[in-house]
Amino acid sequence: MLSEEKKQEFIGALTQKIRANGRSEACPMCGNEKFLMVDACLVNVLQPDLKSVTLTGASIPTLAIICDNCGYLSQHAIGALGVSPG
Repeated sequence: MLSEEKKQEFIGALTQKIRANGRSEACPMCGNEKFLMVDACLVNVLQPDLKSVTLTGASIPTLAIICDNCGYLSQHAIGALGVSPG
């Protein structure tokens, strides 16, 4: 589970990146500006081929943001934001 401090750090870093690129913080599907943050990191394991599923190996840790109106879910790579997962 993520601490409230870690959530705020992530939200701040994401907001800063969005604003720096001149983008809106609104949901791209419905325009809502309120989001929920998943209370844990997600791990997307990279698959070496499409014929089998591997549960170990290289991965991309992400945090997910969910629109509280329409449920649109977006994942953001922790490393790209300069925020440590712990």
